[in-house]
Amino acid sequence: MVFAKAKVYKYCGDLVKAAEAAEEARLINKRERYFNCKAAKYYLRIGKFSEANARIVLFGIDKATGSYQGQILEQIWYDTEIADTHLRAGHWRLALKCYGQVINHF
Repeated sequence: MVFAKAKVYKYCGDLVKAAEAAEEARLINKRERYFNCKAAKYYLRIGKFSEANARIVLFGIDKATGSYQGQILEQIWYDTEIADTHLRAGHWRLALKCYGQVINHF
């Protein structure tokens, strides 16, 4: 129910409140990957990279090596969202680099 509030804010155009509501929904159940990914996506849409990375790393840590393994989790959507965020901000080089990483997944 709480996440529905985030979607309403998103469709109304208030992405900051949508990200806050998605974070509230994520905190209710911290082990739910769907809410975690949605909160990260909403943070990326308002340009907060550090907050989004903090949410994604929670599920992307390899237990054996202790490093982030986004390719193992097949999080191509995350790389695409980062590239889109850079594109919206006008950082063309970073956007192109991130789109290149998406292509390298295949």
